[in-house]
Amino acid sequence: MQLTANEQWVIEPRGAGLSGRVLEVWRARSLLPFFAQRAAEMIISRTILGFFWLILRPAVPIAVMTIVFGFLANLRDAVDVPYVIFFLYGMTAWSAFDGCLIWGTRSLYANRSLLTKIYFPRMLAPLAGTFPGIMELFVHLGFLALVLAYFFIFKHEAYVAWGWGLLIAIAALALSFLMSIGACLFTSLWDYSARDTRYTIQIILRFLLYLCPVIYPAANIPEKFHIYYFANPLAGIIESFRYAMLGDLANLPFGALAYSTCFVTVLVFSGMIYFFTTESAWIDRA
Repeated sequence: MQLTANEQWVIEPRGAGLSGRVLEVWRARSLLPFFAQRAAEMIISRTILGFFWLILRPAVPIAVMTIVFGFLANLRDAVDVPYVIFFLYGMTAWSAFDGCLIWGTRSLYANRSLLTKIYFPRMLAPLAGTFPGIMELFVHLGFLALVLAYFFIFKHEAYVAWGWGLLIAIAALALSFLMSIGACLFTSLWDYSARDTRYTIQIILRFLLYLCPVIYPAANIPEKFHIYYFANPLAGIIESFRYAMLGDLANLPFGALAYSTCFVTVLVFSGMIYFFTTESAWIDRA
């Protein structure tokens, strides 16, 4: 069938409201591997080292920051476990947010050639766009496992506790990842229109890293400022992951973790509403 000059086809989701749009994304979930592969190919495109960059990207900052803050800044005296263990726990929880947000932000712009040619639920792009960040998270987990194994085999010291704490640790990682999903539902649309967004996000993340208990313990913050410090939901998530992995449930900030859970829930739902209601304005009219 051919369209006349005055005819226009409008493709809409089968259901109405937020539930209908979410159902549409679910029905098209088989496209996620395709977009995830495209996201991964962005890393290795026109490179010599290829997927080795997935190891180098997290490995170099880990090595540099461990040396700088563990030895030169002498922060190792402020923690009760080897500093490399303390730091890797923090960086692992941080990476579930940081890497996924960076790659998810770029996802719509990276798939701009498809967005204007064929119809598919556009939320699939930022969801699958976090795939390189997920791969980097597993690299962090791999480094953490190697260091834990080293201390267990050669030092006969176990810095991971098996028990209910691991479930809390998994939940903390999931919250960190979901927070990146909620954020990139906003930032991916903004980045599609203005690439300043990705540069601004990188600057904000570098600053935010130092507002989180990644390189230093939250105990270093005076207690009277804790209510302001833990207003950052990532602070409670990172602290909870570290204490849960170490099995120190007595010091686990349950209140901060509950607040982070509520914050992430609101962020994800508001992100979905914002994405569904404004995607046409940002993409079709860009």
